[in-house]
Amino acid sequence: MRSRILTVVVALLAALLQAPPSSAAPPDWLDTGVRVSYQDNHPVWVTDLRHARHEGYDRVVIELRGPMPDYRTGYVRRFTYDGTGDPIPIAGRSGLWIGLMAASYNLQGDRIFHGPRLVRPRYESVKALALAGYHAGQTTFFFALRHRAAYRVFHLADPSRMVIDFRHR
Repeated sequence: MRSRILTVVVALLAALLQAPPSSAAPPDWLDTGVRVSYQDNHPVWVTDLRHARHEGYDRVVIELRGPMPDYRTGYVRRFTYDGTGDPIPIAGRSGLWIGLMAASYNLQGDRIFHGPRLVRPRYESVKALALAGYHAGQTTFFFALRHRAAYRVFHLADPSRMVIDFRHR
């Protein structure tokens, strides 16, 4: 009986001490636009945005209230505000557009996004970033880049965040 208990305890400890699954690894770097759907019907709100330079990449973090939203990305050469099509006053040789199926306004029409609408951090890859607007259930951001930088997108929880890394050359 004791050997059976010892076997179960050892098996449980071995299971607990295993390395995390490979899905915990950061995603691959992308160099094309993507469309990602999570098939989740929970509402999502965009509440804030911050950015920083790191060794080997620049990082943008979009704070969320809710799960990871569906999103689309694509490289662009022009930056325009949603709805009006007016040019956003940022320049870059290339840029990445990201549209999140998430609201930046609540049901009463009050803005809940409290991050910067336009900022020019002048990092190694990210030259500037802008909130282009919210239209038809989608919040759109543009990232002006110094070069066509590879990027990766992933989700962090507690609190919920969408992370976009832009690789340095």
